[in-house]
Amino acid sequence: MAVCVCATLPALLLLLSYGVCVTVGYPFRPPIDLDVTPRITITTSGLLGCRRFQSSVVNYSTLLLEEDRGLLYVGARGAVFSLNATDISDSTARTIEWEASTEQKQQCLSKGKDNKTECYNHIRFLQRFNSTHLYMCGTYAFRPLCAYIDEGRFKVSSEFEEGREKCPYGPATGYTGLIVDQQMYTASQYEFRGSPDVRRNFPSPTVRTEEAPTRWLDEADFVGSALVRESEGSTTGDDDKIYYFFTEKSQEQTPYYSHIRVARVGRVCKGDRGGLLTLQKRWTSFLKARLVCSLPEYDFHFNVLRSVYTLSGDTPHGTLFYGIFGLEWKNVKASAVCQFSLSELQRAFDGPYIENQDSGAKWSEFTGKVPDPRPGSCITDQLRSRGINSSTSLPDDVLNFVRRHPLMSQQVMSTEQRPLLFRRTTDYTQLAAHRVEGLDGQNYHVLFMGTGWWGCREGEGYGGKGCACVMLCVCVHVIRLCVTRQSIIPVKEWNRLQTKCAVHPIVCVCVVTLSLSPVSDDGWLHRAVEVKGHLHIIEELQLFDQPQPVDSLVISHTQMSVYVGSPSGVVQLPLSTCSRYTSCYDCVFSRDPYCGWDGQDCVDITAQTDRSNLSQDVLYGNRGCDSDTADELVQHRSRSVMVGDDVLLQCELGSNLATPVWTLGGSELQGYGLDSGFRVGNDGLLVIESRPEQSGEYTCHALENGIRIAVVTYSVTVRLDMPQPQPPPPPMDPTKEDYSYYTPWDSDSSTLDPPPASAPPSTERPLLPPPPAHLPPTSELLSPRSMEAMYLSMITILGGLCLVLTVVLLYVGFCLRGGHRGKYSLRAAAAASANHTDRKKKHRKQHQKRHSSSAHLELKTISSHCNGNGICNGNGVSKQPGDGDAHEGGFLQIVPGEGQSSPNKDPPPPAPPLPPPPQTPHTALNQSECDLQDFPSPNGLSATLPSVLRRMHGNSYVLLRQSEADSSSPLCYSFTEELNRILEKRKHTQLLPKPDESSV
Repeated sequence: MAVCVCATLPALLLLLSYGVCVTVGYPFRPPIDLDVTPRITITTSGLLGCRRFQSSVVNYSTLLLEEDRGLLYVGARGAVFSLNATDISDSTARTIEWEASTEQKQQCLSKGKDNKTECYNHIRFLQRFNSTHLYMCGTYAFRPLCAYIDEGRFKVSSEFEEGREKCPYGPATGYTGLIVDQQMYTASQYEFRGSPDVRRNFPSPTVRTEEAPTRWLDEADFVGSALVRESEGSTTGDDDKIYYFFTEKSQEQTPYYSHIRVARVGRVCKGDRGGLLTLQKRWTSFLKARLVCSLPEYDFHFNVLRSVYTLSGDTPHGTLFYGIFGLEWKNVKASAVCQFSLSELQRAFDGPYIENQDSGAKWSEFTGKVPDPRPGSCITDQLRSRGINSSTSLPDDVLNFVRRHPLMSQQVMSTEQRPLLFRRTTDYTQLAAHRVEGLDGQNYHVLFMGTGWWGCREGEGYGGKGCACVMLCVCVHVIRLCVTRQSIIPVKEWNRLQTKCAVHPIVCVCVVTLSLSPVSDDGWLHRAVEVKGHLHIIEELQLFDQPQPVDSLVISHTQMSVYVGSPSGVVQLPLSTCSRYTSCYDCVFSRDPYCGWDGQDCVDITAQTDRSNLSQDVLYGNRGCDSDTADELVQHRSRSVMVGDDVLLQCELGSNLATPVWTLGGSELQGYGLDSGFRVGNDGLLVIESRPEQSGEYTCHALENGIRIAVVTYSVTVRLDMPQPQPPPPPMDPTKEDYSYYTPWDSDSSTLDPPPASAPPSTERPLLPPPPAHLPPTSELLSPRSMEAMYLSMITILGGLCLVLTVVLLYVGFCLRGGHRGKYSLRAAAAASANHTDRKKKHRKQHQKRHSSSAHLELKTISSHCNGNGICNGNGVSKQPGDGDAHEGGFLQIVPGEGQSSPNKDPPPPAPPLPPPPQTPHTALNQSECDLQDFPSPNGLSATLPSVLRRMHGNSYVLLRQSEADSSSPLCYSFTEELNRILEKRKHTQLLPKPDESSV
C-alpha cells in the first residue's frame, strides 16, 4: 500500500496544483527568463569534428592539459595516458599501467569495500612538478600511494611513496589539489574515518587546519581550488592566495532553517608557515565565507556546490569564478550557474567576523576589538616594516583570535545577486569557460557545461519512495510560499502558516516546480554564452550513445578544442561548428560569438584575418541579414484533399526557440480552437474537416528573436467531389458469346478470327469492375466532438470492466486461499475372516472436530464387510486370490481434516505403508470366524478394525465411530469385548506410547 501511495503522489500533487490554479485564478508560472531552453539539439550521429579515445580501462576522470607541449595527460583507473592534444584518437598514445596488487585488493575486500569500485587504483592527482617530471597519486585499493613520472620516457622514475596525507582513500571522496612552485596543496578527507582537512603536504614544514576548540571544517566536501597571483602588480606587497571551494554542514544559525549544508569558499596565503607556539603547524591565514546562489524573489537557495571553474582576467583582480550549484535533496533535479568576482570575495574576507557565543548554536557578528595586525591577513610590506616577516612572528593574541573566528559574517553574493542560468530539468556536473572577442569588440564568456545525474537512479526513480516523497517536501518546505485566494504569503509569515499548509496542503502550491523525471540526461554538453547577466544556450550535444556522466572538462585555447572525460573514454570536440548553420538568419539567430556570416557561409571568425564583411549579432540575434535572402530557402509543396477530410501540413523548425506562425493567403490564422477548423501542434498545422473556402496558400513561419522567416509553403486545394466514374456496362446476354474479353494471349493460336458483327467493340466494356460510387461527406457521427464523446465513453466502459474484473479476481483469489480437502487411499492391511456375511449396509457420517495436531486424517473402511480370505469386487462379491485380478475396493481411506496448527512446527512424519498380509493357508469356511489368533497384527491388535479412526497428535489414533452390530458378523465379538480381551491378554506386555501407522 505504501508503494502505491508513493507512486501516485506526484499525480495527486499535480491535480491539486491544477485545481488550486483553476480555483483561485492565479497564473503560477516559473521564472521563464531563467529556465533556459537550448536552441538546437544535436545527437551523437550529428556531431562534427568529434574524436574519441578509449582503451580497456575505465573512469577517465583526471585530465591535465599541457598547452605548450601539445599533450593531454589522462588519469584513469589503473593507468595513465599521454595523448596528442591535436588529435587524441591517433596512435601515438603512451601508457603507464599502475594496477593495485592482488594482495592489496584482498586487504581492501577484507575491510568491507566494494570490489567493483573501491578496490582498484584510481588516479586522483596528476600535476606537473617541474620541467621534467609529473607527480601522481592513486587510491591503490584503499591504500593511497604517490610517485613521480619521467616525462621524457613516460615511466615511473621513483619508488612509490606513502600518500595517505596527499590523496583520499576512495574514488568518490571530495578532493582537490594543486602544485604551486613545487609545493603541494590539497584538501580532502585524507585519513580513514578522519575529518576533512586543508593541507600543504610538502616541502616541510607541513601545515594543516585546526580542529579545536572551534572546528574549522565540518563534514566538508571539496570540489575545486584555484591559485590567484595577487602578488603580481600589488602595491602593498601582498602574497599569492589559494582559494578552496567546498560544501559543508552549516554551523551558524540562519533564517534558512532547512539549509543543513551551505556552499563555502576558503582562503590561505601561499607563504603561511604556521605559528611559532600557538597554531604550530596550523594555518594562521585560514578564513572562510559563504557563497550565495539564490533566486531572491522566491527566497530559493542553492546550497550544494558541485563544480567550480576559475577564469583568469587581464589582471589578478579581474579573476572570475563560475560555480554549478544544486539542491540539498539529491532526488530533486535542478541546477543553477552563478558567477562570483574576486573583488567580492576580498570584500567578504575584509569584513567583520562571526563568533559562536557560549559554545552554543547561536552565532552572531563579532563587535569587539579586533587585534592588530588583522587576523587572517597575509604578510605585506607594512608588516615587514614592523619586523613581522613571516607568520611565525605574529603575536599570540592574533593567532588565538584566528583560531576562534575562522568564519566571516559577510556573505559572498553572486553577480547581479541571481543565477546566470537556472534549469529545472538538468543536473550539471562540470563546467569550463572560455573568453572570445566578438565582432563588436566585446569579450564574451562561453561556458561548456557537462551533465550528469545527481538524483535517484533506476529502482528508486519516479514513483519510488525517494523521489515522490521529496516532492511533497519541496511543495511544503522548500518554496515557503503559500497561496490563499489570489494572495501570496511572504516568507516572514510562513512560520505562522506552516502548520496550516501541512494540514491542508491544497492551499500550498509549488511556485517553482522541480523535475523528478527519471529520464537520464547523462553525457550531454551544453554550450552557452553569457549575455547581459544571463546565459543563452547555443546548443546541446549528446556525447555518448549510452548515458554516462561528464567527469571532467578541459579547454585548449591553442587547439580550440574542449576535452571531456567520462567513465568510458575521452572525447575531443571543437569549440564551435559554424558550418552547421546553412543560412544567414540561422547563423545570426544562434548568437554564437565564434561564428559570423560572410555572405555565402557561416565561418569561424577566430580564423579570419579580415572581418569587415562578416555579420554577427550576439546581443540580440536579429540584425545583419537581408530579408530577401530568406525567400530563397522556402520549400513549396502541394496538397489536394476532399471536402470533409482532415489534412496535416507539416512544418519542421530547426530551432527549439522558434515558434510556428501560420498564414493563409498572407493573413495570419487567428484562433486555433475547435470551432476555427485549425489546430497547431509541434508537427504542423491540422486542417479539420476541410471546406472549399479553406483552399489557398498556407505558409509556415518561424518566429525567433522578433523576426518571422518563411519555412515552407503549401498550396492546398479542397475538391468538392471525386471524378465521375464511368457508366456500368449493359447486361450481357448469356446465350451470346462475348468476344470482347478475349485477347491474343487468351487464344491458343497466333491468329484470332474477328468477332461477329453483332458483338460490341471491346472498348465499350471495361476489363475491370467499375469504381465504387462516391461516398457521402463525413457524417455527424464522425465529427471531432462525437469522436471525443465516443472515446470518453469507451474509456469509461473499459475502466468499469477493469474494476469489476479486479474485484472478481480478488474475490476468487481470496476464496482459493482456503484449505482444500483431498483423499488418499491405502490397501487393506490383511484379509478379513474366512466366512463372509451377505448382509451389506453402508454407514456414512461426518465428524468434524478441531484438534491442535498439525495433520488431521480420517481412516474409513470402505468395505468393512469384506474381511475374509476372499477379496470383494466392486459389487461386494467375494473372489478368491487365485480368481484373477484383485479387487481394488478393499482399502482404508485417509481423509485429511481441518485442524488447528500444532505448536510444533515440524511436519509430522509420513505414514509408513501397511505390512503385507501374513501368508496363511486357505482354511475351510466352517473355521471359526472369530479366531483372531490366526491373523494377529504386529502389535497384537485384531485385524477387525473400527470403521472410522481419527489421527491425533502425531501417530496416535482414537476411535471415532464403530460399526453397528448389524454390520458385523454375528459370530464375532463386539468391538468392546474384543478390545478388552486383547488388553487382558497383553496386560503384562509393554506397549508403545505412540503407535505408528504400522499398528493399524
